Amino acid sequence: MSSPNPILLGLLVMTVATPQSKPDGTVPAPTSVGSQTPHSPAETAAFSQAAAAGLSQAATAGQSAFELPAGLAADAVAVITPTTSAHATPSDLGSRGNVPAYAQDAWSKPATWIAWGTLLSAEKDATQDAASVKNAATSGAERRARLALLALEQGRSEAAWAHFAATKSDPTWTAAILPRFLPGVPSGSASAGGGNAAPLADGAILTPSLPPPTRASGEGGFDRRSMSTRSIAIGSAVVSMKVSVENEGVQIDVRHVSGGPAKIAILIPEPPDYTFGNEYVDWYRQDEMHVPHVFEVKPGEEEHTLYGRFEAREQVLRSRVPSTMPSPITLGGLWLVAPDDPGRPLLAAAAQSISTVLGVECKLRAPGEKPFWTGISVDLSVPSERTTKLAWLASAVERFALAPSTAPR
Repeated sequence: MSSPNPILLGLLVMTVATPQSKPDGTVPAPTSVGSQTPHSPAETAAFSQAAAAGLSQAATAGQSAFELPAGLAADAVAVITPTTSAHATPSDLGSRGNVPAYAQDAWSKPATWIAWGTLLSAEKDATQDAASVKNAATSGAERRARLALLALEQGRSEAAWAHFAATKSDPTWTAAILPRFLPGVPSGSASAGGGNAAPLADGAILTPSLPPPTRASGEGGFDRRSMSTRSIAIGSAVVSMKVSVENEGVQIDVRHVSGGPAKIAILIPEPPDYTFGNEYVDWYRQDEMHVPHVFEVKPGEEEHTLYGRFEAREQVLRSRVPSTMPSPITLGGLWLVAPDDPGRPLLAAAAQSISTVLGVECKLRAPGEKPFWTGISVDLSVPSERTTKLAWLASAVERFALAPSTAPR
C-alpha cells in the first residue's frame, strides 16, 4: 500500500519463504483425465438410489452424511436431511436442476463486481434494518448463497463459509450450494437431494474448499481442522472424501466405498497464508503443481491420499477492521492506484461497488498522481498482484459492512 495506515483494510505482512523438508518419491507417469461421458438415465437412477441408501443408513446409524468442524457452518449443514431438496437454480447460476455456480472467470468481469456490490448493499441494509427484508428483491438466504459462491470463486474460503452458514434460514439453499464446497463438484453438475450432487461422470474434476474455520480459531493462530463426506457417486464407484488442514500441509483422503473402479481428478485447495512447496499423490511427488491430480479408485484398495506441503508465501495480506469508518477515508476517500491499462474497467467497477457499500468515495488514480486529500490508497499498479489484493479487499469490505455495530471487527 502506498499509505501505511492499515486501519480499515488491514496489515500487509511481508514474510520470507523458508525451505521445507520434502519426502523422497518417484514420479508416476501422468494420467489423462477420464471421459466426461454422461451416465444413462438408468445408471443415474441406480447411483442416485445407492447414494440415497447410503445416506439413509448413515442417518439410521446416527451418523451424518457430512462432518464439519463445530461451528455455524456445521450448524447449517445439520439442518439438511436426506430428503431436503435443493433450491431451484436461478438462470444466471446455471441450468434448472444443476448445482448453482458462477463461471470460473466471473471476477474478471466488471459486471460481477457490480452484482457483488448490489448483493452486499442489500444484505447490509437487511442486517441493519430488519424491516427492509420485506422489500428485498431476493431472500436473505439467496443473497448469502450468491455471496458464498462468489467468495468461493475468488478463493476466499473463510468468507465463503461465513456466507454459507447464513443460508441456514432456508435449508434448500444450503443443500443447493454445499456440493460446490464439499466435494467441490464442477459447474454444470446435476443436483440431488440431501446436499449432494447427482452421480458424476468418470474422471470428473473435484475442487473441494478448505474446511470451515473452527469456533476457537482467531487471526494469527493456526487452525487444524477437517471435513468429510461419506458418499460421492462418480463413474461406477461410490467413494468417501476427507479434507484436512494439518500443521504442515493440506491432506485429502479418498476411500472406495462400493461399486466398481473410477477415475477422479482433485485440485488440492491452498490456504491464503501458504502456497505449496510440493504436492503428492499417494506420497509420490508430482512434477506439476496447482493442477488437478488424477488417480483411479478400485474395490478393495487402501485409501488414496493427496497432500500439499506448506511453503510460506512472500506476501500475506491480513485484515483488521475497525468498528467505525476511519476519518482518513471519511475525509479523503479510498483510492485504488493503478495505471491506465486494460484492467482499468474492472477496477472502475470495483471502486463503484465499494463506494456504494461503504458510503464513501472510492476512486481510481494513476501512480504518482497526488489526490486532493490523502485518504487511504491501495496499490494495484502491478497487474500480477491484483487478483490477490482485490480478493483481500473484498473480504475486508464484507466484514466491515456486515459486522453488527456492537461486534468487534
